[in-house]
Amino acid sequence: SQPYAVNPPCLTLRTDVARFFEEAQVSVRTSKSNMRDHLRAKQDPYIFVCPDVCCFRGSREDGYPFAQEPHRLHVITSAMASNRPAIQAVPGRLGPTKWYACKTDHTALVERLNLIAMAALQAAGIDGEKMDEEQVAEKAPVL
Repeated sequence: SQPYAVNPPCLTLRTDVARFFEEAQVSVRTSKSNMRDHLRAKQDPYIFVCPDVCCFRGSREDGYPFAQEPHRLHVITSAMASNRPAIQAVPGRLGPTKWYACKTDHTALVERLNLIAMAALQAAGIDGEKMDEEQVAEKAPVL
């Protein structure tokens, strides 16, 4: 089955990432929830890493040509807890800034960002849990 939404939309056309989506869906087959529900959970959401995704086509602007030399990349998959979270403007010294109106939406975002950062560190072979912030900062950029 097709993923609910993919960004960028051409990802499944230019790469073999769809096989990872299918494997992820199969991995939760015995669960009461499907992968979409796990990815969108307000608490304890799932994310998953798709290692060595093959990018074999070029950009839309170039007409999606087949690459002469495909390249490999890691894709970290996550989803927002809410399609359209409520936003509020909060006055500040430098003008208003936009924030989530509901604290649970903000907490869900922060949890996902932490999971994504940890997955990126692990994919790069960096054990962030055993390093202090200075040691992590000294490593090559991961995100």
